[in-house]
Amino acid sequence: MSGSLNSIEAEQALLGAVMFSNDGFDLVPHVRVEHFSEPIYGALFGKAREMVQAGRNVDPVLLASAMVTDGRLAEIGGLAHLVDLVGCAPPVYLAPDYAREIIDRALRRELINQARQLQDMAVNDHQRCAQDIAAEAERSLEGAQEAACHAHRLSSGSDAIQAALSHAERFGDAPEYPAGLTQLDRMLGGFQRGELTILAGRPGMGKSIVGLCVARTVAMSNRGAIYFSLEMSDHSLGLRLACDTSFKRSGSGRSSWGPIMSTVSKGRADLEELGAVREAQRLIASKPLRLDTRPGVTVSQIEQTARKQFREWRGQGIEPGPVFVDHLGLVRPERDRRGSKYAETADVSRGLAELAKRLNVPVIALCQLNRGVEGRDDKRPQLSDLRQAGELEEDARMVILLHRPAYYLRSGPEDESFEKRMDREAEAARLAHVLNLIVAKNSNGPVGEIKAFVDVTRSAVRDWEV
Repeated sequence: MSGSLNSIEAEQALLGAVMFSNDGFDLVPHVRVEHFSEPIYGALFGKAREMVQAGRNVDPVLLASAMVTDGRLAEIGGLAHLVDLVGCAPPVYLAPDYAREIIDRALRRELINQARQLQDMAVNDHQRCAQDIAAEAERSLEGAQEAACHAHRLSSGSDAIQAALSHAERFGDAPEYPAGLTQLDRMLGGFQRGELTILAGRPGMGKSIVGLCVARTVAMSNRGAIYFSLEMSDHSLGLRLACDTSFKRSGSGRSSWGPIMSTVSKGRADLEELGAVREAQRLIASKPLRLDTRPGVTVSQIEQTARKQFREWRGQGIEPGPVFVDHLGLVRPERDRRGSKYAETADVSRGLAELAKRLNVPVIALCQLNRGVEGRDDKRPQLSDLRQAGELEEDARMVILLHRPAYYLRSGPEDESFEKRMDREAEAARLAHVLNLIVAKNSNGPVGEIKAFVDVTRSAVRDWEV
């Protein structure tokens, strides 16, 4: 295709991809009918998009039926040709690559057309001076570029300030997307649209507990939340969600109550606990919370799933909300980096940051810290403990580090004395429910640390003060 001004192969590939998966239209919003060099493919693409926007499904049979009056379809093979396009279709996540090829060729054709017109004017138009002709040519070139590439409209400083004021007036002290922890919401103002937040910690610090609790909190406010878990099963997530939703607490934690995950999973829950789990199921069933437990998904697949769900929610009058990724290190990179984990992590991090902007929702990515934490006496995490710290810190607008001190008091050295063991166990009991959330980066406000209550056995995180 590189030597041609046409892009028939790319046009066929894109058309086949969006017929195979109609969600592909969300990945190529800038492609228009006139970008196609083959008019019938442009007409087919336009009709297919029109059907999807109307809430209808599109496949070769349905599209051929919708185009039955267009004689050009029969000329290229009719239904059989559309079936062949789907059979040879590339993965839908490659649709943007084919779209770029199609748009690039469209722009090249338009540039050649403009150049021919300019040559004709320069030779034959004696009514205008050369400067006027050059000015018209410049305007035409800008128009061609905007038409082919769907140039982004710049917003004014005034528009940006008005958007900020409108947001502040709408939500005030109540965050649009709350974390559910009073002190953290006061510090952050909740999670922000179009921004990537990193929630990081060593294994055992409660990343998934916090992430799922935030997702539940958002959904309980009737805003949509999607939680992608790349390592846990539906069963594990459902168990955590049920226990968190059922959890009740007052005082310092001694009077806390709720089903314990291990008890429920082993079938040992009593009638009261089973009743609480069923009530949690009933409550969550009416809330816009969706879970995806496929392993090894890419950023493109996450976006495709989210866009499809967002369309469904908007049709129901539900405002889409955060996308959670648990965890970043398990997202499959789109590009082959020849085994460079550093480059792969950087690609995924940047992809998630760009995804937040494209979807205009918060993206909250859970992330493992490196082993540097283990080498320090106090075990308190720092920004430098992020794997590929420079890229993650740069891409994220907020970074929250988790520290659960009791975790490091579970065992002592082999030669530990009886007195020291008793002291350690007493300290572990005192700190059993302490979770420190360290806001190490906050582009929208202050950094600092808050103390929260955590019950690991019940997958629950709450305010420290009741």
